[in-house]
Amino acid sequence: MQDRERLGNTVYKMMVIAALIVALPSHVLYYLAPFAVFIYGVIRKLISVRKTVAIYLIFTAFTFLSYLLNYLLSESTNWAAYFWATITYAPFLLLFSIGGNFLINNEINAKVINFIILFAIVQVATCFFQIFSGAIWDNISGTFGLQDMFNSDATTVAQMMFAVNMLTIASFLYTYMERMFIKVVLVLIFVAVAASQSGHATIFFILSFGCVYLVEINLKRFALGLLGIVLFYFAVAFYFPETVELGSSWYSQLFEIDFPKIVIVEVLFKDILDLKTFFLGTGVGQFSSRAALISSGDYIQAALPSFLTGQSSFYKHSFLPVFDVLYRGVPFYSGSAIPSPTFSALSIIAEFGVVFFVVIVVKLLLEYMKNRKLMRTQNNEQKMLAKFLNFQIVFLLLCCCIENYAEYVQAIFLPLLLYIIVKARIKFLTEEAKSI
Repeated sequence: MQDRERLGNTVYKMMVIAALIVALPSHVLYYLAPFAVFIYGVIRKLISVRKTVAIYLIFTAFTFLSYLLNYLLSESTNWAAYFWATITYAPFLLLFSIGGNFLINNEINAKVINFIILFAIVQVATCFFQIFSGAIWDNISGTFGLQDMFNSDATTVAQMMFAVNMLTIASFLYTYMERMFIKVVLVLIFVAVAASQSGHATIFFILSFGCVYLVEINLKRFALGLLGIVLFYFAVAFYFPETVELGSSWYSQLFEIDFPKIVIVEVLFKDILDLKTFFLGTGVGQFSSRAALISSGDYIQAALPSFLTGQSSFYKHSFLPVFDVLYRGVPFYSGSAIPSPTFSALSIIAEFGVVFFVVIVVKLLLEYMKNRKLMRTQNNEQKMLAKFLNFQIVFLLLCCCIENYAEYVQAIFLPLLLYIIVKARIKFLTEEAKSI
């Protein structure tokens, strides 16, 4: 068991490395986080290079098989997108490389909690600094978007990255909220998230929290959780009424015939989906993913070398008209994620195929049911940690229905590592109980 606990300490340090890098105030450095974690994991003998290479080869084989069939079917292919996909999907590829034979004992768990608290305090303090120094309200995002806090021309998603990470952290700390200090930290987190005005993340948090935590929970926690949600909503409504009004207008537009998200789904199922795309998709980076957008050459401000850019026929003829005319061509949308025709659920179906998407959904459903069984234990910590796991599943799935979150390293990497750490903590508690 000692060796497994040593590996658990390695995973904790990997989480620390990931958290420090993804929160850097930069537009590109956070992409280094999975690779830095990989190197450390290899050095500490937690990650097998051979296994990682095998996973990348499988990913490559799947991708190039789809590309080859595109060529045979006379569809132009964006070959450069493969390079970008290996970067944007790196957190998931790395996750499959990490062995599950490690444990998080009491000592390591205390380190995890203390670091998460410290990380949250730094982010909240930075957020308050931005508020009181007169930063642009849309750019309040802790250290995630510190570089753009006074830049009114910056189009940034940093507040979304900040909100997703902080709400994930809040859910984790809720397990240990018996401590008064953690209660204070939770209140500060919610205030900071409200200030960041990431409306959809807030709504998804409320839905996920209610779905998972307010079911089969003691009356005191239920009352506290419900009170917190109500107060959080009214605080946002009072201090940021324009955010609530904007959210209401988005809801009403969901039923309009030219709402970008609705239109792009219709385009996918009417014009794109055929036998090949049903089983293998259009190919990684060929439709609406981050890899497709970055490699398109007209999405990010930086000029990319020609060999790193390209547009597939699927992108040019089916996706781009909706993206350019119905989304970027409407000033009212102004870069908002809610109407955007780019979201991971769509991108995975379009680029990996319906079969792959169904496999993922079934896998997540089985994981959810497995976690629900863990909630039946008499150990309160294990029960609450199992709820955190299911919160993560529901919360991130909802987020993936609004934006390409599965490819945002800043948004997904720390929650993924925290997920596997919590699973290892539950495993330790289970084995400890059996040994008594």
